[in-house]
Amino acid sequence: MASTIPAAQAASQPSFTKLEPSSSFYDRITTWASEHKAAVYTIAGITLVATGAGIYYYTSESAPTPQDLEAAAEKKKARKENKKAKKTAQKEQKSPQSETKPAGMYR
Repeated sequence: MASTIPAAQAASQPSFTKLEPSSSFYDRITTWASEHKAAVYTIAGITLVATGAGIYYYTSESAPTPQDLEAAAEKKKARKENKKAKKTAQKEQKSPQSETKPAGMYR
């Protein structure tokens, strides 16, 4: 019923489940890399391009000029003044309401 493989043929067929106990991690990596050269070259190329793009981006950013720093300081100051004016306007709106007391209380 089940066909058996003769011993001569069984010895010549590769066994994918058998691992060599003496193979080191480095040996396995180099074997894989030699069998998959296209993947290794693709990964290396992508890594180089990404690294180059990162270096270009990092070095191309210029330091802020004194004019930029002054403009940022003025903008911050204006924002702070607007916030302060808004806060005082809210206090003025609340204060007339709190000064009027209901009649008949606190004699």
